[in-house]
Amino acid sequence: MTSSSSDRRDPPRRRHGAAVGGNLRLISLAMMLALVVAAMASLNKPETIARLGRVFGLQGGASGEASRVASPPPSASQPTSVDATPVVQLGPEWDQVQDNAPFLSAEDPAWYGLFGAVSQLSLDELQQRSLGEVTYAQLRAQPAAYRGRVVTVRGTVRQVIAKPLPENPLGLSQLFQLTVATAGGGEWPLIVYVRELPTGFPNAGNDLHEASTIDAAFFKNWSYSYGDGVGVAPVAVARTFAWKSAPVANPARPQREPVAVWTMILPAAVFAVALAAWVMRRTQADPRADLADALPGGDSIEAVDVRDQLARLASDAEESP
Repeated sequence: MTSSSSDRRDPPRRRHGAAVGGNLRLISLAMMLALVVAAMASLNKPETIARLGRVFGLQGGASGEASRVASPPPSASQPTSVDATPVVQLGPEWDQVQDNAPFLSAEDPAWYGLFGAVSQLSLDELQQRSLGEVTYAQLRAQPAAYRGRVVTVRGTVRQVIAKPLPENPLGLSQLFQLTVATAGGGEWPLIVYVRELPTGFPNAGNDLHEASTIDAAFFKNWSYSYGDGVGVAPVAVARTFAWKSAPVANPARPQREPVAVWTMILPAAVFAVALAAWVMRRTQADPRADLADALPGGDSIEAVDVRDQLARLASDAEESP
């Protein structure tokens, strides 16, 4: 009358719940694995490392620091071989030029004579006559060796000041004073006076960052006062210099402040853990609850089997003689 244990089958809801629970568990594990892989990939990116460094106050890598450290200037005692001839004849008027001193009126003949000489030379001619790139230390240590000769100054123009001139033999109304920060020069600048600025070059400013290469004739080491101290700057002169304006970049859309990677990973990880806990709680529920839900409706497989057996017994009883 009763069905055997081999005929018994699990209630449909229990089998369906187990299958769904297994699938959800696999999905949650796959999601957590994907989050871990994404986090590892993000941590390998330089921009992520930089963001974490800003969040935790870490310093930049050694390679980044090394790229910002300028090579030291040559030693002041380094011998210099000067073979080029001055652009102007160094006559008796040059005996009045004094290094490590302010500009003196007695230096005017040599000063304007040097300006007149460089004004007659083109940029290409000045470049051909240059002794090559020099540093602050070289000019400071050996001014007599470079006097009146063309040198190449490479650096960043930080300041431009228009200087009015008194009446002079060249008929000039003004000169432009350039303050140039050279590589390896530290905080000590070079001063270059030019008659003309390149087309498009800022004609004034105290906070410029214009990379330039200037071929100019060296004049003297000039002593100047600043604040409570005194500085010394090599001074050179040129008619103008070569310069190219930086290309104008396309305006980029404003970017939001970068968010630390952990602020994105942590909420995702919490969500994944919560989802996994919910799935496990659902799949480990008491099976008797599912069976109890199935029986009142009379839809369980066991209940259907009993009714069928009773119906067959009643039919057999009616057919028997």
